[in-house]
Amino acid sequence: MLEITGTIEKRKMRAQFLDMMELERERGITIKMAPVTMTYKLPARNATHGVAGGEATNYKLNLIDTPGHIDFSYEVSRALKAVEGTILLVDSTQGVQAQTFSVLEIARTAGLK
Repeated sequence: MLEITGTIEKRKMRAQFLDMMELERERGITIKMAPVTMTYKLPARNATHGVAGGEATNYKLNLIDTPGHIDFSYEVSRALKAVEGTILLVDSTQGVQAQTFSVLEIARTAGLK
């Protein structure tokens, strides 16, 4: 998302870009949540023919990268109080874990979709 929106140039992109603490990068985990604002430009489309034309529509996207580890679930709880919706990403190499269910339940309890 950071590259697609032009928030970060491709040549500057790296793994764990939003993890600023050295300990986060060393351990490969997020400890502190990290917010970032992005602007996504959706090209205009002609409703009849589906071709580009007219003015693009800009969407402001606010992303909060939160910890996935169960020991840092308080950071997730804090972040979920400030959002209108959520996207829950699951590490395909680790699969669904206990904290996945915990975060999902917190989001559901908060009425988030």
